[in-house]
Amino acid sequence: QNINTPKQTIRAGEQCLSPGDTLLVRGGTYKIPPGTPTQDYCFICILPSGTSWENATTVKGYPGERPIISGPNTQPHTPGHAYGITFYSNGYKSYVIVENFIVEWVGVGIDTQEGHHIRVKDIEVRNIQAGGVMGHANYAEYINLDVHDWGLQKDFSCGTCDHGYYYGGDNTLIEGGQQHDGYGYGIQLRAPGASSNNAVIRSTRTYNNTL
Repeated sequence: QNINTPKQTIRAGEQCLSPGDTLLVRGGTYKIPPGTPTQDYCFICILPSGTSWENATTVKGYPGERPIISGPNTQPHTPGHAYGITFYSNGYKSYVIVENFIVEWVGVGIDTQEGHHIRVKDIEVRNIQAGGVMGHANYAEYINLDVHDWGLQKDFSCGTCDHGYYYGGDNTLIEGGQQHDGYGYGIQLRAPGASSNNAVIRSTRTYNNTL
């Protein structure tokens, strides 16, 4: 595939990828196709694992453009939570990179699940029903993420609905970016049942959250 033979959806583009390939996504707003169930739908999730950082599988916005992933959850407690970016479909992912997107109006912005060596970079996560970023992957890197206005359903009882980051995984890096104007905590490491050893958090800002 090349720029002269584009796919119409991100999911269709992901299906063309082999380990180590790069998918460039043109600017625009990507929504769930009409008639598709929204419960647990994910926009970016079926890319194959890479084999190393030098041969990572990558999905990113086209240079000079910033695609918007926009889900159905535009009101509090909207049924059928979707995921913006998640790294679990046909097995947990490793050595994958996703960068240069806006994720909005989904149940969970980014969920790395339980893979390893995952990098998300230059992403704005906004207007999220529950948590902004969550997961248990080891060696996950979050670089220059602007996470804000999460927890729109305002439900502390669900456990993960009140965090910008709700994370449990070893050797995590959170660098740059900010977590702000959210419902609950900006960052919580060590989610239940998971460790967070050797985490590095640097050059990031957490402010104007309710807790």
